[in-house]
Amino acid sequence: MVDRNRKSLMQFKDSFDVSFSRLGYVLEQIQTAIKFYGPDAELRKYNERYDDGEYLGIFAMTPETDQEMAKRIAQEEGSESAAEAREKAEFERLKKKYGGK
Repeated sequence: MVDRNRKSLMQFKDSFDVSFSRLGYVLEQIQTAIKFYGPDAELRKYNERYDDGEYLGIFAMTPETDQEMAKRIAQEEGSESAAEAREKAEFERLKKKYGGK
């Protein structure tokens, strides 16, 4: 069943580089991040495209944009119709095999 309701996605918001920083500075940075992104935001490791390094970033839940929502719904509709086609083909195969007994 296709879900047509807007969803929230965990998305990258900002990098969070506190390497070799004093704890007081780190605390200030975390408090600032909470003000901007809310207390439910998360610190996660991530990789930049075409880079082998690993970084720390701030991720927060954000509602889908209209474009993201339309793309997801189209994918769900495609998956649902493909599943129905497979099921119908399997039904027809079994019906032919067993003659509708």
